[in-house]
Amino acid sequence: MAGRKRGLIERLMLGSEKSEGYARASLPSNRWELFWDIVKGRFWKLVLLNLLVLLFFIPLFLLIFYRSAVMSGMGASMPFAQGFGVGYQAPLSLVGMEQQITFNVNLVAYLFLPIALMIAALGVSGGAYVIRNMVWTEGIFVANDFWRGIKQNIKQMLLISLVYSIVFYLSSLAISVADFNLASGAGKEWLFVISKTLSIITIIFFTVMTMHMITMSITYELKFRALIKNSFLFTIGLLPQNAFFLLLGFIPFLLLMLGSIFMPIGIIAILIIGFSQILLVWTDF
Repeated sequence: MAGRKRGLIERLMLGSEKSEGYARASLPSNRWELFWDIVKGRFWKLVLLNLLVLLFFIPLFLLIFYRSAVMSGMGASMPFAQGFGVGYQAPLSLVGMEQQITFNVNLVAYLFLPIALMIAALGVSGGAYVIRNMVWTEGIFVANDFWRGIKQNIKQMLLISLVYSIVFYLSSLAISVADFNLASGAGKEWLFVISKTLSIITIIFFTVMTMHMITMSITYELKFRALIKNSFLFTIGLLPQNAFFLLLGFIPFLLLMLGSIFMPIGIIAILIIGFSQILLVWTDF
């Protein structure tokens, strides 16, 4: 009786599963064992899948590289990067100039973020579909199932990527504005500290929501409003688990961000299994 009630509540909240031979009873009860079974038994399929997803992230990587190059170029041309007295006149004040550059670059560069993320969404929709079938312990043909996943899930994925790009764009600009005002000492400092903190929390929170939306849209037939509501509830209700599995999935990217000797390790890990790892960890979770 308790199981029936729980199943009813779950169906009311999430909707019905997408029917493709899915049998809930066939899923192993131990998710850690399932994870390692997939890694050991289907490692090369995970590598192939990662390469397919990676292709669709190339525009996003190019955008990140472009932003970094423009930041470096503008920084090198600014007075604080030059030797005073050699054709450069010292400005009256350099306060807030670096933050102003960051704001200007983000304002323009991130306008292209929706396009880059919507292209990446193609890869995510295909990759998430293949990983879902792996977690359901179904037989898969990576390339064939990848394109089938794109065809079935692209509408929801495009909406998810568009909403995420808007949230990220506005939050990034808010952070840049707060940094500029903190550096220049304009207004009340505590207000800008709060603004920056809330903007960072918004990006992190909506990143977790987006991960839930991706897995739910692959698994359940849901309208977008229900997708937003349910992902919000799961992000709030599973806060410790969300943080743990998010860090676990993004280990290759965290290694890249650490730099130094960890950077080449992170790059190799991303090229081999980075995106597959994120999707596998989160779907299994």
